[in-house]
Amino acid sequence: MIPKIVFFARDYQSNFFPLLLSEKYTNIYVTLTISEKKLIQKNGIEVAACFEEEFDSLEGNETPDSYLKTSFFADRFYGSFTLDERRIILSKEIVFWERIFDKYKPEAVINEVIAIEISEVMYIEATKRNIRYFGWMVSPFELRQFYWLSNPYFSSLDEKIFKELPDDDSVVFAESYFQKINEEANVKPFYASDLASRYNFFMFLKWLALLFLKMIRSGLNFSMNRYLKSYYCDNTAYKTKLVNYVNSILHSYKRINENFEIVFYPLHYEPEASILYMSEFYEDQIGLIRNLAKCLKNNQLLVVKEHPQQPGMLLSKSYRQLRRRLSNVAFLPAEYSTKKLILLSELVITQTSTAGWEALILGKPVIVIGKVFYDKYPKINIFSDFENLKIMIHNKQYQIPEKEDTLKFIAQVWNYCQEGNPYPATELYNQENIKRIVHSIEQRLITL
Repeated sequence: MIPKIVFFARDYQSNFFPLLLSEKYTNIYVTLTISEKKLIQKNGIEVAACFEEEFDSLEGNETPDSYLKTSFFADRFYGSFTLDERRIILSKEIVFWERIFDKYKPEAVINEVIAIEISEVMYIEATKRNIRYFGWMVSPFELRQFYWLSNPYFSSLDEKIFKELPDDDSVVFAESYFQKINEEANVKPFYASDLASRYNFFMFLKWLALLFLKMIRSGLNFSMNRYLKSYYCDNTAYKTKLVNYVNSILHSYKRINENFEIVFYPLHYEPEASILYMSEFYEDQIGLIRNLAKCLKNNQLLVVKEHPQQPGMLLSKSYRQLRRRLSNVAFLPAEYSTKKLILLSELVITQTSTAGWEALILGKPVIVIGKVFYDKYPKINIFSDFENLKIMIHNKQYQIPEKEDTLKFIAQVWNYCQEGNPYPATELYNQENIKRIVHSIEQRLITL
């Protein structure tokens, strides 16, 4: 019997998932919104369920007092609702997925890392029924651009991956990759490449137009269901881009004093699952930076660099106020070379940034706060609490990467990563890319 896979098609995946066809599994499509459902249906494809369409008719049961593995706060779209309203939404999400799984009895579900509440409910209800969750995450490699998650709540990998010795081809690759990172000026992931200038006026006009459209939709009650309206009308991202653009013109960054020891903290994109779920209790980066600054020695400077996709973020009012209060904190723009900053640094502290991965390869000690794919590295330093962090920094009680460990670790991660790119990029709809991802799904069905 051909196994069934539920594809939870959100956003761009409404166009992409219908292309992932195979004779070795049957596709069942589920969407969050009506607009996503229509994108799939336009090609004559049936959609099994749509949460927005069914919302009013779903009769939720009494919501368990302890259900979510995270918290109500993690979903960035539902924050404005009351506790009673959140419990209503949750009860409907539970009934929604219960019906789908009990009706279709799939072998697996496919989605990326959990980023919103309804995905978490999907995972919880799937787990109850021994339905496997195939979630993916972007990898640091150009030729193998994703890997299957060990746990959809974070990008940390299972320890068993690192108990296997890498094969000869993986070792050869690791040596060339290690050399590339150490010799090239600045290696960027695909999502940080070819970004428009922060001063690009045409992009400013585009964001302004998109913000205006979102406001019109909100005013016209574009989504008939107010609980799901935010998925259509949330304009936070465009407001942030516009504010950052203006602040980039009005304000400037101060030069860092290289006479002090530098501790580097890469600012994470926000709001995003990389901190809301993968580092749930430290998503308040202003509070985190303040506490990190308290852990430094008198001769150290905490240097915070913007995420490449959010230039101008550190020039916002809240971050400017923070900088004025902390004499041992300095900010750098997104355009500043990450590699150069790592090489200048005594230590790198991060939640889930790829800067931590690059720092390990460049031989710099890394303290990791979140759950990320390189947190099983033998010489990684895992954050426990701020008191211990302060002791660790003041006494230099942190481990330093060694080349032999690094080469083996690169080879093991490379060996686990998959060919293809399931994320928005120029090659997303390329036939060869689609074949690679389909092949990986087929293999995943067999190997687990």
